[in-house]
Amino acid sequence: MDLWSVELGRCHRWLGDQQFGLFVLSALLAGGFSAVLTQCVCPQAAGSGLPFMRVAISGIDMSAYLSLQCVVTKIVGLMAALGAGLSIGKEGPFIMISCGFASVLMNWRPFRRIRDDDTKRLEILACACAAGVAATFGAPFGGVLFGVEVTSHFYLVRTLPRSFFAAIVGSLLVNFGATNSRYGLFGNRSMGISSDTDAVNRSAGLFTPTFIIGGIFGRLVGEAVQAFDLMTTNYKPFEFAIIGAGAFSSGVTHAVSTAVIIMEISHTDGLNLPVSVAILAAYFTAKRFTENVYDVLIVTSNLPRLKKLPKAAYDIPAWEVMKDVGDMGVLTADSTYEDALELLKRADMEPVFPIVDSLENRFLLATVTRTRLAYAVARCQRQGAMPIALAQSPNVQLPSNIGSAAAPTTTTSLLFPITPPSTTPTTPRPLGYEVINLRAAMPVIHASYGATDTSNPRDDDGDDEEGDIEAVPVQLLSSPIHLAFNRGGKVMNWGTNEICKVTKLTVLIDPSPFQLMEMTPMRRVDMLFRMLKLNNVFVARSGRLMGVISLERMMTFLGTTTPYQAPGLLRTLKNFCTKS
Repeated sequence: MDLWSVELGRCHRWLGDQQFGLFVLSALLAGGFSAVLTQCVCPQAAGSGLPFMRVAISGIDMSAYLSLQCVVTKIVGLMAALGAGLSIGKEGPFIMISCGFASVLMNWRPFRRIRDDDTKRLEILACACAAGVAATFGAPFGGVLFGVEVTSHFYLVRTLPRSFFAAIVGSLLVNFGATNSRYGLFGNRSMGISSDTDAVNRSAGLFTPTFIIGGIFGRLVGEAVQAFDLMTTNYKPFEFAIIGAGAFSSGVTHAVSTAVIIMEISHTDGLNLPVSVAILAAYFTAKRFTENVYDVLIVTSNLPRLKKLPKAAYDIPAWEVMKDVGDMGVLTADSTYEDALELLKRADMEPVFPIVDSLENRFLLATVTRTRLAYAVARCQRQGAMPIALAQSPNVQLPSNIGSAAAPTTTTSLLFPITPPSTTPTTPRPLGYEVINLRAAMPVIHASYGATDTSNPRDDDGDDEEGDIEAVPVQLLSSPIHLAFNRGGKVMNWGTNEICKVTKLTVLIDPSPFQLMEMTPMRRVDMLFRMLKLNNVFVARSGRLMGVISLERMMTFLGTTTPYQAPGLLRTLKNFCTKS
């Protein structure tokens, strides 16, 4: 990609030397092609990718921004825009491209376990961010620290060595593939500081343009000091430019790690202390008056994010913020596929459903995602017609006990607190209620049935593969849901804790949902959402489900939808111009 960007830039400048009209026309064509490609093929590829990756690493689903289509569009559009001479930068796009490739690789079969583990998946994305920054600047140490500081509010220390490894690999690959040197890494020139390439064309997202602007102001100060002899100093004007570049970029991004990047790419050891002092002064000054540029882009792009919890809300209990269990869709341990179908129709906005022992006790046992449940129900509906057709065929010999199995005599509503009246006393089931296996619960016939050994609801290619001959229940929708969970890479039957074979009707659950007490203060809830990247927290009283606090509900509570307001000086100027 760098090679094509450099070649397009050279062609663009060559046209400028030949004829100015061709120079302008080529810039318009390349820039227009980049804009049209982005808008028509994948609008998610527009702009800098770093704000989107900040949101993705916070735990919010941003799969549309990490797809292969978005990555390819980003690469082609970036090359065309850089070739046109636009200062759209590379740092943000490189971060988004590296995260996109990491997400695509995690969809492959060897990396399925990483994809299914949310914690590991977010760690891989954090490492990809570090690799993207290092590939842009050739600064692995600064790339790691910048990725830690900018993309995450809380960072796992164990991810730091992995991020450093990814940054080293990214930097080595870029330097080995340097197009401006015959021997790549061992040549006498580095592609990142090549004199053949204009600095504006080599910009990196919003970060390097701030370097340029800061360098301009720093150079002006240095020239003024030298011209008017304002003070006695041994620093040259170009050294003032380096100090100004670091200070200005730190103030814009609120990242002190820019000092490390400056030290790595400038190779001026004598400026380490002045650069550090200037960056700290700019950081604390900017922090006092405004947000960093990436948070501003998140707000202006209407991306979801968790705002800072105000001090007035620190001691608010969780039960005042939670969604009451009466408004939730709930499954029980003995729910059938038909019950799940009814639940999916009623609670059409719920991404996760809790599983309780019974609607009377409401002891929280596990959770299941809407995607897995909907896939199993859809497969059940498609397979339900097969046994009926086989049963009506005269060539099929059915077992003698078909139709003699006891069916449920009552229909239980899945939305608490609507419960059917009971005429006889019931004994509450224990928390470890054993889920009945499908093959043992219902009379069966033999039919061709797809099976898979994966824990995901779909195969890699999205198609259903035909497997061995499996026993299929005659009445699938009336059968209890086959629930299972992952343990150490093996799929265990829920309740019996025995290894079971995964079929297309198996629903994988989370047997350990995160829950807290109803009087937990919001300052702890906020910390849990930010540190653990949670999507849902269930509120319980002595194990009895009371409600849920989702990430969306947390955002609504914090007022994330509040529009961004410019700093006070800009608001004053805007009001003055409006009144005038």
